[in-house]
Amino acid sequence: MSSQRWAVMLACGLLTACASLPPPVSKDFDVGAWGLNGRLAIRYGGEAATAAFRWRQVGDFSVLELSGPFGTGGLRATLDGQGLVLEDARGGRLEGEAARNWLEQSVGGPLPLGHLRWWLLGRPDPALESVADPAPDGAVFRQAGWGVTAEHFESWAGESLPTRLKLIGPGGELRLAVTRWESGP
Repeated sequence: MSSQRWAVMLACGLLTACASLPPPVSKDFDVGAWGLNGRLAIRYGGEAATAAFRWRQVGDFSVLELSGPFGTGGLRATLDGQGLVLEDARGGRLEGEAARNWLEQSVGGPLPLGHLRWWLLGRPDPALESVADPAPDGAVFRQAGWGVTAEHFESWAGESLPTRLKLIGPGGELRLAVTRWESGP
C-alpha cells in the first residue's frame, strides 16, 4: 500500500477518534456541584452484583451511596481528594488504604472511584492523560487502564450528559444506568 494511502487512512482514523469524544462541558456548567441516581451492575471474573446508586459531587468532595435490592446492604463511600472513607448500614467504618483494600476484595478487583466524578459526566479526568479510542469494544476514551463508553446521552441543564455508561478495566466491567440527573449537591 502506498504511503499516501496510509496517511489518508491514519487521518481518517484520527478524525473518527476525535469525533467520538463527547462535546466539552460549557463554561456555564458547574462540574463541581451535581448529582445523579441510577443502577449499577458490576462483574469481576465469574461474580456479578447489582445495586442502586446515588452520586453527589461538591467541588472535590464526592459521595457514592449504594444499596441492594429493597434498600438492603447500604454502603457509603466518601472521597475528598485526600482519601476514601467507607461506612456501612451497621455503623462500620474503614478509612484510607484499609477501605480501598476491603472494597477491592469485596468486588473482586480495583474500582476507579477517584475518576468517576468525570467519567460519570462522559468526560476524561482532566488531571490525567486520556486516549480517544474507537476500539472494537466501543470505548470512547481510555484512561487509567479503563475503557470508558458513554452509550447514550440526554440533555440536562443545557448539557449533553450520559444516561448509560460502560467501564471496562483490569479484569472487570461496570455498567451504569442514570435514571435522574440533579443540579447542585
